[in-house]
Amino acid sequence: MSRNFSFLFFLVFSYVIAFIGIYLKIPANWFLSVLLPIFDCFLLYLVIRLFSMIRLRFVGWLLGFLAALIFFGELFTLFCYRSFYSVYVIQLVLETDSRESMEFLASALQYPALWYSVLWLVLVAVVSYGLSLLWKRCRYKRVLAFLVSAVIMWSGVRQFSAYRKIYYAFANPDIALLTDNSAKMPRLNSPFVRLLYGIAFNKAQTKSLDNLYTS
Repeated sequence: MSRNFSFLFFLVFSYVIAFIGIYLKIPANWFLSVLLPIFDCFLLYLVIRLFSMIRLRFVGWLLGFLAALIFFGELFTLFCYRSFYSVYVIQLVLETDSRESMEFLASALQYPALWYSVLWLVLVAVVSYGLSLLWKRCRYKRVLAFLVSAVIMWSGVRQFSAYRKIYYAFANPDIALLTDNSAKMPRLNSPFVRLLYGIAFNKAQTKSLDNLYTS
């Protein structure tokens, strides 16, 4: 399998999620939803490659599986609840105990949303594999590599702000800084950022409630 498969797989998966969101008319900045996930997927690809290079390929595969599960979960959320990862979805997951989780998984087999998600997962894998073969046989690989590298750098410069704000949100959990009108709130234009923001928001909300209870 091509070394570029993991990068292409996650990037295509990100775009499928974005365009399904467009189809469902979920408000978002679609230009950033196309640009910003590129750097996320590239970083994930680099980490997986790094583990493979230091003979910890199993860890790389495990990381890739968990990342695919995150993407799949957001795709299921889109079909089932017509929503990306949000603070409410993350709150629901965090407040679900093991018994409720098992009941949900048992009933999920009856949801059409699950089978739609599985179908798209298979399509994403097939398309990504086809693109990796095309890349391998491409005659203008150097030119395309230069253009792709430029786009990855552009995406990274734009996405760095989101990483910094996510770090700040975990380091300083304050619910007032994570609202829509706050300059500290990151742009929610990729699955990983939406997931991390949801976790950070619920962490800050829990801290706020604890402080209120103490008062």
